[in-house]
Amino acid sequence: MRLGDLLMGVATEVVTGSLDIEITGIQFDSRKVCKGNLFVAQVGTAVDGHTFVDSCIEKGAAAIVISDRSYIRSNVTSIVVADTDRALGQMADTWFGHPSSRLTLVGVTGTNGKGSVCKMLNEILINSPILEDYIRNKFPNIITFNKLNHLLNLINIFCILRMFKQIRSTPCTSF
Repeated sequence: MRLGDLLMGVATEVVTGSLDIEITGIQFDSRKVCKGNLFVAQVGTAVDGHTFVDSCIEKGAAAIVISDRSYIRSNVTSIVVADTDRALGQMADTWFGHPSSRLTLVGVTGTNGKGSVCKMLNEILINSPILEDYIRNKFPNIITFNKLNHLLNLINIFCILRMFKQIRSTPCTSF
């Protein structure tokens, strides 16, 4: 993917070098950088990724994304952003074709009853003789809610809602 396309929507502060270069992958782990990759220097609690910029360039990184201007290098395209974590997320979204734009997210919120609602939906769907074969064939990886934390509950609810949409659009021929 062309670097200029990858940076669409990313708020850049400074760009040095060409944006018309081909990027073969995005890396935030300096040990995994190879020729043509874009290296994103993240600042962690124990390690600052900026300290690995030069070694990534030696490995063949085509461009670097940094938040510290002192790491701008003349021998590689350097992109300065305010927050490399945010930029990494935006670029990953672009790299993978904006998968979040195809998702419908539903959350169960409130003071009381979230777990109960998730468990009831699970029981209705798993124990329904009409839906049992459909669920097992279309969604073989659906798992019970009582074994999951709230995040996985939301993912399963998304799968269930998607399944309901498919059921609604499929004509019922027999029971």
